[in-house]
Amino acid sequence: MKNHNYLSLTLALTIIITVYSTSAQSQQSQPRDSVVFKLTIAKASDNDFTKGKPAEFIGTFPSSDTVSNSWLTNALIETSLGTAISRWSFGLTAELHRNTLIEKKQDVRQLGISMGKVIVLQRQSIGSSSFEMPLTLNFKNSEDKIKDKEELQAILGLSFDRLVGVQILRTKSLFPAYGKRLAQVLMFSHDHNFGLAYLGDGKAVLGQFDFEFNLFFLPILSDLLVDRYDLFKAQFTYNGRSEFINEVDRDLDTQFNFQVGINLPFGSDNQNSLGIAHDWIKGADPLKGLDDQQYRTLTVKAKIIIK
Repeated sequence: MKNHNYLSLTLALTIIITVYSTSAQSQQSQPRDSVVFKLTIAKASDNDFTKGKPAEFIGTFPSSDTVSNSWLTNALIETSLGTAISRWSFGLTAELHRNTLIEKKQDVRQLGISMGKVIVLQRQSIGSSSFEMPLTLNFKNSEDKIKDKEELQAILGLSFDRLVGVQILRTKSLFPAYGKRLAQVLMFSHDHNFGLAYLGDGKAVLGQFDFEFNLFFLPILSDLLVDRYDLFKAQFTYNGRSEFINEVDRDLDTQFNFQVGINLPFGSDNQNSLGIAHDWIKGADPLKGLDDQQYRTLTVKAKIIIK
């Protein structure tokens, strides 16, 4: 009962913050809100963090009937409606996370609904900082074809984006700033996510923390070649999970991912990207049916957003 009280309190606080932010915005004089349709192809729907990552594809299709096809796919397709000013979003998601090229094979299909709200917190005093908090909530039916299991998953994600203040603390922003001498050779950015995940199979709740660190090499050369700073990219990702309520009968080992590759953004707002990267992966992902193991991949990566 005590654990359930903790969960109820967490959800209640989330709702209170969201309602407070929405009511505060409604009291300000703003133009009429507009609704925007969006189609997204990315890696996973779990939170704002994973939606920012590109989908991954590789496949081998032998002509011989005695040899099976081989796959590696981590892909999300989401259709959503969002509001431009109040910054709500509601969507439908379909995902495939499949890898038959590794020792402990993976094959998970997921269908669900997603909702999100970008909460803006601003202090009015001069010189104070301003923050945005992307909040996401997803409900999925997850079917694991390898383990022959099906469950409901509910995933809550939250991150803190610093907009004003110390530059190095701004998530997704580049440091050092473009135009600085060091920025001609090296730039970096970072991102993160805090969250909770409910797994219906064991009626358990996991605590989650994700962190990403990006390095962009030779931005000055990248700028000359493609008029962008991030053609040459290295990325380190940490995904940690622990049991919060009840125990689960699956691997919870921390997942580490290091990749080096070429990334080419395109489109008017540079939200789309196409690239190829070599990944070193170690650990597990209990939400995607990936057991603890270590392997390397060379994959095509694509992120596409159509509005």
